[in-house]
Amino acid sequence: MDEYLQLGHMGRLDEPVDDVKSYCYLPHHPAFKESIISHQSSVISHQSSAISHQSSVISHQSSVISHQSSVISHQSSVISHQSSVISHQSSVISHQSSVISHQSSVISHQSSVISHQSSVISHQSSVISHQSSVISHQSSVISHQSSVISHQSSVISHQSSVISHQSSVISHQSSVISHQSSVISHQSSVISHQSSVISHQSSVISHQSSVISHQSSVISHQSSVISHQSSVISHQSSVISHQSSVISHQSSVISHQSSVISHQSSVISHQSSVISHQSSVISHQSSVISHQSSVISHQSSVISHQSSVISHQSSVISHQSSVISHQSSVINRQLSPTHSGGPSNKSDKTKNVAQSG
Repeated sequence: MDEYLQLGHMGRLDEPVDDVKSYCYLPHHPAFKESIISHQSSVISHQSSAISHQSSVISHQSSVISHQSSVISHQSSVISHQSSVISHQSSVISHQSSVISHQSSVISHQSSVISHQSSVISHQSSVISHQSSVISHQSSVISHQSSVISHQSSVISHQSSVISHQSSVISHQSSVISHQSSVISHQSSVISHQSSVISHQSSVISHQSSVISHQSSVISHQSSVISHQSSVISHQSSVISHQSSVISHQSSVISHQSSVISHQSSVISHQSSVISHQSSVISHQSSVISHQSSVISHQSSVISHQSSVISHQSSVISHQSSVISHQSSVINRQLSPTHSGGPSNKSDKTKNVAQSG
């Protein structure tokens, strides 16, 4: 072994060992032969044994490569998860867009309902104004009928005064007749002439009686007309009361409609607040979407960076693989002369450890 040291076929390795260089370790053990008298022990090298250090380096590099492969697979799973997250975010964004379009359609439907209610209210107002004009016309008709009735009453009172005057005339004529009878009894000679006068006066009285009876029939007819007009007036009063009840009912309906309109106004104000809230929610969703877009772009940049890192790691792994293959070829080249044999020395000496720089 001293000769191997002197010839430079082997040397001592001090810790720490530089792993850049390739080394070959050949373990030795003593062999005893009692048949040899000069030297019974000899040093034997195990050149066929495994190379411990290089094998450990290769196994370490293989574990590093497997770890990098697991890291790459993990990064691939992370990238696939990020892609699924991005697709989910895209579906969420599309769902939010559909929700926003549905809210817009609901708002337009509410606007059409409000315009329809406004048209209904305007139609009811026109109906109410028409009914008011009809009521005013009926009031004017009633006032005209009242004036006609008052005129007929004045005519009836005038006719009554005429009848009373005629009655006084008749009573006066009766007194005249009684006076004439006394004159007849007193003046017999004048009776014949006065009889003719009396007959003429009787015909006049009969004519006046027929006139009075005709006037009485006229008065009774006027009374029936007045009673009919009173019934008409009572019917008109009932009609007016019915119209008043209808007007009060319409007023209650209008008040109910006003309450409904106020309720609709409150509903519209609530819908406006809901629309403003929805607008704020939409703006918030837009900000969330923009934030998600920025997050997605950041994730894309992170994914591209990870892809570049993975490609760099792949290049490093390929470089390490080439280094390992190169080291394996170097080890094979180092092992090939060792198996062929070291430098020949004395017959009692054995082969020792060989080192290549």
